[in-house]
Amino acid sequence: MRMLCEVARQKRRLKLHDKMSVKFELRVARGGGDCEAGFGQFIRTFTFGPGVGLPIVQPGGNLEFPIPTVPPLHVKYVESSRYGPGLELGSGTWRVAVRVNPSVVADFTVLVNGQAPKALGTSYEYTHTIRTDAGGGAALTLEYDVVAPRRRRNILSIQNTGSSLFTVGDIPNTRIGDTALITEVTVQRLGDVSVVARCR
Repeated sequence: MRMLCEVARQKRRLKLHDKMSVKFELRVARGGGDCEAGFGQFIRTFTFGPGVGLPIVQPGGNLEFPIPTVPPLHVKYVESSRYGPGLELGSGTWRVAVRVNPSVVADFTVLVNGQAPKALGTSYEYTHTIRTDAGGGAALTLEYDVVAPRRRRNILSIQNTGSSLFTVGDIPNTRIGDTALITEVTVQRLGDVSVVARCR
């Protein structure tokens, strides 16, 4: 009799575990809570022509990249926020890849909520870039991992953090007719240890 009761209890536990697993999987699939995946790729194009100057980024201004290439998941571009235009992200660690072709001496930084990320235990702002070479028309390709600390509405932006304006040229081999790609930003959520622990 005791053995039968124990078997029944084990079956109830397994059923409960299966129900919880299904609920968690549905939550992830629907993008619920902090367990959501996230990715997106956003670009800015520019049409060149006679007498058309290159786009300018003023000191304190942000690079713009409002056009998604594919439907983003849990990422969106916002035109205005307290940190200027950028990407709105959920919490966690994100991989950020940037392709851009700025003029020489361009000084810009990838910011999270208006702050430059620092390497652990240091004051080194690892997402700060100063272009010191003419580059021969080559685009810069940059990649970083950054932490978005807030549960919702983190803003990732790329700001001119120098004292002078700079121009943005076309990324080589992207010109179709007179239109070319001038900025490309790709983000992917890698996860968050604290979030993963809560979602198990």
